[in-house]
Amino acid sequence: MNILCLDLGSKHTGWAMLIDGKITSGVQHFKRKPKEPRGKTISEFIEWSKAKLLRCSFDLVVYEKPLMFFRGQAATFFGVGFAAIVEGWAYEFHSPVITENVQTIKGFAAGAAKITEGKSQTLARAQQFDPSIASDDQADALCLLLYVMTQKAIPIPPHGQGE
Repeated sequence: MNILCLDLGSKHTGWAMLIDGKITSGVQHFKRKPKEPRGKTISEFIEWSKAKLLRCSFDLVVYEKPLMFFRGQAATFFGVGFAAIVEGWAYEFHSPVITENVQTIKGFAAGAAKITEGKSQTLARAQQFDPSIASDDQADALCLLLYVMTQKAIPIPPHGQGE
């Protein structure tokens, strides 16, 4: 089963993939300069997400449900916009989509990791799988993938190298 998991963010989007039994993960940066139009970031996300979805035929696309409250106008704009783009691409490529609540992923991570002071729950859990992970965004996406694999009883292979 090929799975793409995303932690959608207006500045950093974490991603993790299970392709042909191998897990890879990383983070994509969408840093907008103060005077640049928001459409530039949306355009960059469209191209990046399309390239990810074209890598293979995904049996499932999963992303963390964007929080619409307590985040600010720009974060809400990009979170909802990115989610709509992912849904559109997944529809076009005939990949089912699942959204998961942030609390579900944090709970999964907390139940499976010993938390070190200063680390997020997802980062601590992701580092148990791959000690080289340093980004919370990448860690969130990887924990989302590990959660989905656990829920679907898919064996978790040894970690691969991130891109």
